[in-house]
Amino acid sequence: MPAEPESDGIVLVPVPAQYLPDVYLALAVAMGGSNAGRQPGAEGPRSEPVRGGRPGRDDWTQSMVVRLNRVLHLDGARSLLDALATVAPQELALAAGAELAGITSQQMAGQLAGLTRRCKREFDRLMGPYHVRYDEMGKAFYWMAEDVATWWRGGPEVKGPEGRDPR
Repeated sequence: MPAEPESDGIVLVPVPAQYLPDVYLALAVAMGGSNAGRQPGAEGPRSEPVRGGRPGRDDWTQSMVVRLNRVLHLDGARSLLDALATVAPQELALAAGAELAGITSQQMAGQLAGLTRRCKREFDRLMGPYHVRYDEMGKAFYWMAEDVATWWRGGPEVKGPEGRDPR
């Protein structure tokens, strides 16, 4: 049987949520990230999944969210983040986010890969200011913490403590 040709396409792979940070780290290193010498899992013990609630903002600050909002030029990814900020903290399926943006799920996955590269380059984060959950069928569901959603909706005009611009 001949070998399948290599593809540059995007694939969806179900990954248990507790291993997702390691997968993103491995992808960042494979894409030429600045984590030379770091191995997946090397950042210390893995934290336990949050029970009975959603995790918080994962160290995204208001100024980082405002800056990302200002520099993000991927229309599909922006559309998804806008939708997540509107429905936070509720989930939105990848397919629904793609439909809102008027693109296919595969195109949305590509947009999110671009967002991941931007977040790695700008903020040393392996994911945007959102969370993802995969169901048992491998379908991706995204959500955003409420404080992050508030910052995202505020856009570049959001003021920090004491009325100062956080940028």
